[in-house]
Amino acid sequence: MRDGSTTQPKSEAHPALHRPWTPGTSSHLHHVSPAEETRISSHLRSGVHSPCGPLMGVGEARRFVLSRCRLPEPRWTALSEAAGCVLADPVRSFEDVPAFTRSAMDGYALRSGDIASVPRCLHVVDTLMAGDEPAVRVGAGEAVRIMTGAPLPEGADAVCKIEMTRTDDSEKVVVVDESVARGTNVRYAPARTLRPGWRSSRRGRCLRRLT
Repeated sequence: MRDGSTTQPKSEAHPALHRPWTPGTSSHLHHVSPAEETRISSHLRSGVHSPCGPLMGVGEARRFVLSRCRLPEPRWTALSEAAGCVLADPVRSFEDVPAFTRSAMDGYALRSGDIASVPRCLHVVDTLMAGDEPAVRVGAGEAVRIMTGAPLPEGADAVCKIEMTRTDDSEKVVVVDESVARGTNVRYAPARTLRPGWRSSRRGRCLRRLT
C-alpha cells in the first residue's frame, strides 16, 4: 500500500495456536484435550511448513521421540550406589516384614496380669531398643524398658506407655499407675507390612537417597 503499511495474509491457523501468551502463565499447548491436540496436529501437518517439511504436533512429536528411545541394558549395582537408578524389575519381599511381634509404643513390656491392680511396682530387668534381640524372659513382677519397634520379649503380653509409669533415679524399679489389657500396644507378627512374594517397589521406579 502507498502509506507504507503492509497487508498481512489472513491466517487460517487453528485459533489455539495464536492465543496471546501472558507472562507467568503456562503454555496452552500443555493443557489441550486429546481431541484438540488431534485437530492442531492435523492443521500443522497440512498447513504449516518448515524448511524441512510439515511440522508435527506436540503429542505426536513426543510419541515419535519416545518410540525411538532405547532402554539401556539392566545391570546389577550395590544398594549404596543405587540412588538415581531406575528399577528394571519389581522388587519383591523374600520374607515377612516385620518377622517378629514388636512394641508399638515406648514404655515397659510386662505381664498384664501383674498390673491388674495399680499402682504396682515392677523390677526392670532389661532395656530393648529397636533392632535389639531380647536377652531375657519377663517373669512375674518384672518389666523390660522397650522402645517403639523393638521385639516383644518372651513372657510379656502387653506394653504400658511410659507416660503411665514412674521410675526412681536408678531406673531399676518402675511404678505402673494404670492397668493395661493383654495385647495393648503390641503389633503381632501376622499384621505384617509385607509377606513373602509381595511387591515392595514397581518396575520403572526411580530410587532416591533418604536424607
